[in-house]
Amino acid sequence: MNHKLGRKIFIAAGFLGVLTAVIRADFPFQWRGSRGWEPESAYCRLYDARRVVTLKGVVQRVEKVTPLKGMGEGIHLMLKTEAETIPVHLGPIWYVKKQPVQIQARDLIEVTGSRVPCDGKPVILAAHIQKGHEIVKFREVKGTPLWGGVERHQR
Repeated sequence: MNHKLGRKIFIAAGFLGVLTAVIRADFPFQWRGSRGWEPESAYCRLYDARRVVTLKGVVQRVEKVTPLKGMGEGIHLMLKTEAETIPVHLGPIWYVKKQPVQIQARDLIEVTGSRVPCDGKPVILAAHIQKGHEIVKFREVKGTPLWGGVERHQR
């Protein structure tokens, strides 16, 4: 009888192990991207869908940026519009570099994103950028970062 009980426990443990592996495959354990760029991070929560604007202008420069202390590096650009020059934050370096459309200095672009204060200064957190007839997406218009999906594991 003990042999049968042991076998049932062994089978149940095996089943639970397989079930756990299946569940874990559907849900990532932890963030594998750049520090501070997690979808629920303080930085990503700055995006305010009620403050979405669309601006047209010329890119002055594209450079690395650390938006908040302790974060990994990202990419931002300086956009010169008719009214102002404002930083536009795109996303973590690894995500921005793998986009099929690359933004460069002197490009004429249209940016849609949330105008918010970041570290006490006004910035645009880009949802998407149109360059000519091409569009590159960084966030959903409501703010969810696109680098927060499965793609982040394929750096």
